[in-house]
Amino acid sequence: RSAVLTVSTTATPDTSAPTTPTNLRSTTETSDQINLMWNAASDNVGVTGYRLYKNGSSTAFATTAAPGYNDTGLTADQSYQYRVSAVDAAGNESALSTSLMVNTLAAPDTSAPTTPSSLRSTTVTSDQINLMWNAASDNIGVTGYRLYKNGSSTPFATTTTPGYNDTGLTANQSYQYRVSAVDEAGNESALSSA
Repeated sequence: RSAVLTVSTTATPDTSAPTTPTNLRSTTETSDQINLMWNAASDNVGVTGYRLYKNGSSTAFATTAAPGYNDTGLTADQSYQYRVSAVDAAGNESALSTSLMVNTLAAPDTSAPTTPSSLRSTTVTSDQINLMWNAASDNIGVTGYRLYKNGSSTPFATTTTPGYNDTGLTANQSYQYRVSAVDEAGNESALSSA
């Protein structure tokens, strides 16, 4: 008889796809980023990764080994739709998850208002100076004004309208004023002329 030959048949091919990932959700949204998470899928052999799909595309735009992904470089104030699938070592892909629609936040306001102009006194007494100026404008809206006196870098008063009555002053004394405009985001204009 010949020498013994031992041969093993190959394992049955893995044709079972993983379960579909569940609970796809957004954990953080900014004006240019959406952070996603989902519950891990399971598989008869083992899940090796996940594929992410965006805005109805049939081509995955990203892959990840863990159940989470941060999508960056997005457009502010825009809607994005996401779905995710799980993949095993044999390349079997699960069905796509339920879709998730997420909106990025509006871009932060970084534009300061225009500088108030034509700062002037309308009434002067021995202990009071009434000030007025032309209203400033802003891309979203001016919320108030800050008044500075005698060269100080700290405002001594704030007001929501383009006018202020400074009281309790000393008679026969000079006072120097400047004013700036502020918007809702806290952006402050340059100071007016003194």
